[in-house]
Amino acid sequence: VITSYHLRDTEAYLFTSEITEVPPLRPNDCFVKIECCSVGKLDLLASEGQVPGHEIVGSVVAIGSDVEGVKPGTRVGMGFFNEDYYANFDQTLHTEECQHINLDNSVYSKIAYGGFADGVVWDARHVYPIPSNMSSIAAAPILFTGSIVYSALCDINVQPGDRVGILGIGGIGHLAIQYVKAWGCHAIAMSTKLDKSQDALKFGAEEFYDLTNEESLTVAPKMSCILVTSPVALKDYDFFISLLQPGGTLAILGHPNKPVIINSSYLISEGKRVTGVAVSSPLTVMKALEFAASKNIISQAETLEMNEINCTVALQRVKNSSVRYKSVLCTPDYMPVLINQSW
Repeated sequence: VITSYHLRDTEAYLFTSEITEVPPLRPNDCFVKIECCSVGKLDLLASEGQVPGHEIVGSVVAIGSDVEGVKPGTRVGMGFFNEDYYANFDQTLHTEECQHINLDNSVYSKIAYGGFADGVVWDARHVYPIPSNMSSIAAAPILFTGSIVYSALCDINVQPGDRVGILGIGGIGHLAIQYVKAWGCHAIAMSTKLDKSQDALKFGAEEFYDLTNEESLTVAPKMSCILVTSPVALKDYDFFISLLQPGGTLAILGHPNKPVIINSSYLISEGKRVTGVAVSSPLTVMKALEFAASKNIISQAETLEMNEINCTVALQRVKNSSVRYKSVLCTPDYMPVLINQSW
């Protein structure tokens, strides 16, 4: 059977649990016993009756008749988009250059949820093997949050030694600092929250700037790119574009909560650009996992046992931006393992 947690109130984020039988597997399906699910802002978009959760890790229990490359006992990750989205990728062309498709306005209606449960049936063609030296709790936030950062660094063609700004030190930002550092770059953290400065330095930032004192940034060396990781971090796009060196890039990773309005003079006179970062392809997700495992990139996570109350707690904390820095729900069977491990 599967115990799943369905959203019954999208204002207070209240849940109700349901117990169902595992449905018959289609030829390309696999049944995964979930160990944990990372929680992010996209889970706040789940509709009433849905089971949120798009950064899922667990072990394969059973497979359909046509499944290849995945067998029972394999630890896998999954989530975010379903096969309708991934069908638009040509994985043979999606290499280190990270070629992406354009996303239409209905993209968020295609999010494949299902992680707030102790089991899930998933298309086995769209699961990712978890590196053996990576814990499930460390892997879950990489499946979407970390992979977007990896995708950005690839898209922008960031080079070792570049000065890279990270604007906003939250769920994406704290992983972005680690990826940028591991990439061989000079990581510059920027936040309106001065109390995050020590955390930013711990994650690998070499400089930290308090955005309530913008004057200090105006005298700092220019940056080759700035990763915008928070939807509320930018109050003035032009100011941050001015911090870029000629030819630099402002990359938007967090979905803006307001229209993007910029003065085009910087873009024309100095060859600067503003770009959005598309959701990672399956190949990029796997590369992001492998890179994180090899460089010991680990999300700082709050862990909660998965139940009706804690599903509510996790979403409310994400909504209030009070998580430091990712919240991960662990199924009861996985919690005893967690107690004996150091994260």
